[in-house]
Amino acid sequence: MVGSLESETDGLDAICIKELGDPITYAIGGTNPKRIWAYVDHSDKTERFAGSQITDQDIWIEVLKTDVPSPTATDRITLPQTGMVLSP
Repeated sequence: MVGSLESETDGLDAICIKELGDPITYAIGGTNPKRIWAYVDHSDKTERFAGSQITDQDIWIEVLKTDVPSPTATDRITLPQTGMVLSP
């Protein structure tokens, strides 16, 4: 018998991110980069102000806690789709 949905969530998240996510390179503390799977949204965001507008890229990244238990400002994330290197 399977446990509750809550008890199965971590396993389901890991399966879904592997199947639906994107590979990224994550360097905890800026060193020892490793490839992990993440959900990455590269959507543009448009803001409108009194007849004018500005469009910027609004990137968000979601990773598993088992891969990155506690992000810090010294971590580095490389997105293969853009080549951008970001910090959390």
